[in-house]
Amino acid sequence: MDMDKKADARSPVPDLALLIKNLEFAEEEVASAATSQAKFFIEASRYSVSKMRELMRADAALTEARAECAIEIRNQGVQPNGKPVTDSYIAEQIDLNPDVAKAKAEADMARAANEFARLLLEAYRMRSSAIKVLAEILGAEAASDARAQREELALAAHRQVAGDVRRKYAKQPG
Repeated sequence: MDMDKKADARSPVPDLALLIKNLEFAEEEVASAATSQAKFFIEASRYSVSKMRELMRADAALTEARAECAIEIRNQGVQPNGKPVTDSYIAEQIDLNPDVAKAKAEADMARAANEFARLLLEAYRMRSSAIKVLAEILGAEAASDARAQREELALAAHRQVAGDVRRKYAKQPG
């Protein structure tokens, strides 16, 4: 069993729908989003790696299909019209071969899936930055609210002392 198969066997491909669903979060859910960010980033990384492996396999299969087709054509020795096989003829025939076309389509799909996975991982990096910014904003708002409450309490205490002093001196004759 080779390394890729061992890695695939012990770590199934993460659920794409779940990864996409959890990209978005409400401002009120910053704490929850922050606690789950690492888990989802790792899952997105695993998804990206699995798609990169699929691309590598698809590219290898395409290379193999092209090589097999070229060998088969070279072994024929002559074209159907009786002329000798040339490199340009081989290249044309490779492009027309249905096995090569199928392998190329699969490689193109794998390339698109790999790019999507790369962008999904980048989106999770951006999500991390957004969580950090929102947490800082919410922290600043909380600090501002706390400061305003402290000032309000201090002002209320000052008014209370001032009222007590006025009442004390209002009761004295004089």
